[in-house]
Amino acid sequence: MKAHVTNIYADQAFYREAAEPEQVLTGTLARHESPLGPANRPHSFRLQTDDGRLLDVYATPAAHERLAPLVGARLRIRGKLVDLSREGFGVELWIGELEAP
Repeated sequence: MKAHVTNIYADQAFYREAAEPEQVLTGTLARHESPLGPANRPHSFRLQTDDGRLLDVYATPAAHERLAPLVGARLRIRGKLVDLSREGFGVELWIGELEAP
């Protein structure tokens, strides 16, 4: 059976213009409650990669609606790890496209 491909940010200018290279990651999407505060960006999801990393996932309200039903699913993601350390945050995953079974 062929996997379903979902576009999250692949056709968005902010995603395409980000200098970071695209990479393919596989793992399981999980809910995440990030601490609130002026030095934090809210992240409702994390990707636990097959190699054990936990990556905060950037999700706009529209992306949140597409990602919420995939919590607990194993995904193949084409995305960018964007380092926002200079802005006072950390590294977050911007998802271009994802494939779910």
